[in-house]
Order: sequence, then structure tokens, then C-alpha cells
Amino acid sequence: MSWFVTWEGRTVVDWAIPTDKLNSCWPLFERVGFPPIGHENKTEHQPYQEYYRPSLRDTVGAAYAEDVERFGFRFE
Repeated sequence: MSWFVTWEGRTVVDWAIPTDKLNSCWPLFERVGFPPIGHENKTEHQPYQEYYRPSLRDTVGAAYAEDVERFGFRFE
């Protein structure tokens, strides 16, 4: 389900960053002029697996399986 990063079957982005890794990559963006990133209204929460029943988790997993494979995302 990579329609937002492909065009006619070809990948059209150079780099994809999982949001959970954004803070560790942000110094690279600052070096080219992006402002510091902040996090407002942070809340504590349970692991994401606890919010979804197995059938929904399987449906979402199937929908994004191509992205997971293409970009090497791993969810723990």
C-alpha cells in the first residue's frame, strides 16, 4: 500500500523515516535549516498492540505489508 511513495510502480522517495525514529534523525534536518522539533501534550500510553483486537491488527497488517517489507519497518 505504497501509493503515496510510488509512481507507476517506481519508488519516488529517497528516504522514509518511521515516526518513532524521527527524533534520532532530526539533527540531520537541522543541519540543512529545519527548526528544532518539539513534542507538546505528550501522554503516557500502553504498547500499541493493546489498543487493537487481533482481527483489526491483522487487517491493518495486511494493508501495510508492502510498506513494511519495502522499508524494513519492524514493530515490536
